Amino acid sequence: VNSSKQSVSKQSVSGGGAAAAAGVADQQGDAADKQQQQQPQPQQVAQQQQADTLQSAQQDLKQAEQQQDLQHQPQQQQEGQQSEQQPAMSPEQLQLQYLKHQALKLQALEDYQQLMQQYPSASSSTSSQQGSTPSSSSAAAEQQSSVEPADVPVLDAALLIAKHAHPELDSALVKQQLAELAAEVEAGLPPGERYPLRVIREINRVLYQVHGFSGNTEDYYHPDNSCINRVLETKRGIPISLSIVYMEVAARLGLKMAGVNLPAHFMIRPQVEGMELMVDAFNGGELTALQDAEQVLGGLMGYQVQLDPRFVRGDTPYFSSRQLMLRLLNNLRQIYLTLNMAEQALCIVRYMRATAPAGMLPELQRDEGLCLYGLGRLAEAAEVLGDYLQQGAPSGDAAVVTAVLQKIRERAAEAAAAAAVAAAAGEVGGGVEDGDSDAGAQGSSAS
Repeated sequence: VNSSKQSVSKQSVSGGGAAAAAGVADQQGDAADKQQQQQPQPQQVAQQQQADTLQSAQQDLKQAEQQQDLQHQPQQQQEGQQSEQQPAMSPEQLQLQYLKHQALKLQALEDYQQLMQQYPSASSSTSSQQGSTPSSSSAAAEQQSSVEPADVPVLDAALLIAKHAHPELDSALVKQQLAELAAEVEAGLPPGERYPLRVIREINRVLYQVHGFSGNTEDYYHPDNSCINRVLETKRGIPISLSIVYMEVAARLGLKMAGVNLPAHFMIRPQVEGMELMVDAFNGGELTALQDAEQVLGGLMGYQVQLDPRFVRGDTPYFSSRQLMLRLLNNLRQIYLTLNMAEQALCIVRYMRATAPAGMLPELQRDEGLCLYGLGRLAEAAEVLGDYLQQGAPSGDAAVVTAVLQKIRERAAEAAAAAAVAAAAGEVGGGVEDGDSDAGAQGSSAS
């Protein structure tokens, strides 16, 4: 994740990250093991399934409530007063809301996949180093040189990604908010003064002084920091999400900005010939020269950093919107794996598989299989992980994945044995002799 100063530890999921992801899967799989040790009777299955669905709905609602924590205190108090006035939802309403949200999330993922198909990558060799924490000691890093004549619309993609956590997100409202910010900047520009530095200065005034946008240093790793709708609502975010807001406002004023894929701290730059400056959207829109950026990154990473001068020149290799989305998604993947949130991690991995270059797909397939295992979806996990091994997994990954597959086989055998015991018990119940016709009927039904 972008900043190395925060207290939450990072877990890499590339290369040797299979063990970390498998640890998440094991922790979430423990509950399933305990459930299998106490197999319910057949007549209790329907009731148990309904209870599971209601429990999932309650968890979904609880997560939605937790995602409100980043709002300002006055806004929290207002929402608390509103929630007190609203009646509690019934179990049936909770179940319907949960199903509605799941359907909206699936639709958002499908729409995102279709969007990516409309704007195919010009290069299948994009490096997987587009994540947020490259391990190289040199930050002369490789921004990709593939020029895409038709690039993915950043805002449309970011909105669809945000729907993984906010399925009822109003895209039209977000676009209206950005348009209003741009109009406010426009109103502050004197006639005829539209040169880049003047526009940047006015954007900074409106975003940071008037509206109070800032980096969320208090809760840096909250998933909402990567959701553009919540960034606009709370005025808090991380470097990449605040950069998206900045780029969208600037674009509406005719100033094109490009992403600068620095390690540990994302920045943007004006696409203006001869203007060798970067904008740090996380720190008040501060204008940063190459040497300043090296000092900032050195402080974050703990060692001296030397940047390629092309980062701030017009000949900087092109950093596409697709790569921007991949870095945003990678942040979310690391957050959800660190928080042991397998369901959310699975959703983000599927977004990434629609975004990533071919060279990164095996790693994402591994992560998808491990998330499925953690969710107790054993048959799906076995299929995905088995295919991953057949494609030639690295030795370290192969050992972890093989161990997971062995656990899946053991759990499947235990489930089969429990089912056989339950079936035998049902047959015995069905053979009760006459004497209590009601009990006999119940035993027959159970069988």
